[in-house]
Amino acid sequence: MEALDSRNVVLKGRRLIVNEAYSLSDQVHRPRYGRTPRVDITQRLYVAGLPYSATETSVRSLFQNHGLNPVEVHLPKDRQTRRQKSFGFVAMSSESEATQAIGALNGSLVEGRSITARAATPRPVTTT
Repeated sequence: MEALDSRNVVLKGRRLIVNEAYSLSDQVHRPRYGRTPRVDITQRLYVAGLPYSATETSVRSLFQNHGLNPVEVHLPKDRQTRRQKSFGFVAMSSESEATQAIGALNGSLVEGRSITARAATPRPVTTT
């Protein structure tokens, strides 16, 4: 508690800022920039190795070919080039469906590229 109260903690020449820890559920369900997650983080998948030509529709159909129904598909774009990045996030309706998707798609080939599917981890919450 003393570290929380002190603003002048220096470690090896660098100022150390100590904040209170939040539980994982508080971090996940806290709104960031006005956007709140629609599903629990354990039901959200990180899919890497996608071809640059992938679209939300093609990723959704990839999952549907395995009998899965994604709730949400998000494929980020590079801010400078506006080109599709080679990864995305897919939200599933349940943990069991997310596990089934990982088993079905992890290591599979899409347009000659091996994709990786795993549970997404939340971004660390930064406070200033």
